[in-house]
Amino acid sequence: MAQQQKTEMTAMDKRKLITEIKTELKPFITQLAELSVTKTTVAIKGQVRTLQGEVTKDIKMLSERLTREVLRTKDETIKLVNDVSARLDHENKMMIKTISRNKSDTDLKHNKSLEVEHDQRNNLLKHDDFFSVVAQTISVLLENLNIQMEAETADMLDRRMMSLFAVAKKGDLDKGDM
Repeated sequence: MAQQQKTEMTAMDKRKLITEIKTELKPFITQLAELSVTKTTVAIKGQVRTLQGEVTKDIKMLSERLTREVLRTKDETIKLVNDVSARLDHENKMMIKTISRNKSDTDLKHNKSLEVEHDQRNNLLKHDDFFSVVAQTISVLLENLNIQMEAETADMLDRRMMSLFAVAKKGDLDKGDM
């Protein structure tokens, strides 16, 4: 029993032994933890590098694709702008031609109307001379008719007076009375 007692450890001795073992194992545990962390970190770092490479590759592919799309869109836009510009230039030239033709037609019509007006004015001036002559002739003829009417009226009055005079004398008329 004495040997058993010696071999049996007290609770305090057990605690001391456990504490000593813990103390001795701490560096090993720390080294194992560090080794485990290092292995995990290396693996994670490798995965991160792989992912970085893949992300970089994807970014490069996306960048190239985006560049191609932008260049294609730029080329298409330039082509469309050039087409629109050409159409606008053509439309502008056509409008200028149309405006020129319309202006030319308008100028011709205006010049023609000025010629017609000038001819009518000349005709009026000619006719004015003729109207003046005709008016003077008519005036002279009316005056002549008036004088002739007055002469006939005076003649009729004289004959009537003579007939009255002859009726009043009832007799011989001499040449002075006639």
